[in-house]
Amino acid sequence: MNQSKGAEPVSIYEMKGDTDALWADRISGENECAVKDRKSVKAGGPKYLNFIAFVLRKKQAEKRLGAVHFRFHRKDRGKR
Repeated sequence: MNQSKGAEPVSIYEMKGDTDALWADRISGENECAVKDRKSVKAGGPKYLNFIAFVLRKKQAEKRLGAVHFRFHRKDRGKR
């Protein structure tokens, strides 16, 4: 998270809930992470692992204003 230039951390916390249901949901997919996590679950990983939530906020882009030049003219210029 420290390396993210586009987001700032709002909070980090351990997720609560039925860990068996959370793990079942986590490994039910066919994506690469779910397939790898199945090995950890079968090896007893849930006894030692938990779910951590990271809440991030997208940073607002800094607006940089270019140099603005104003030229003021006196209304009575040339009338002296």
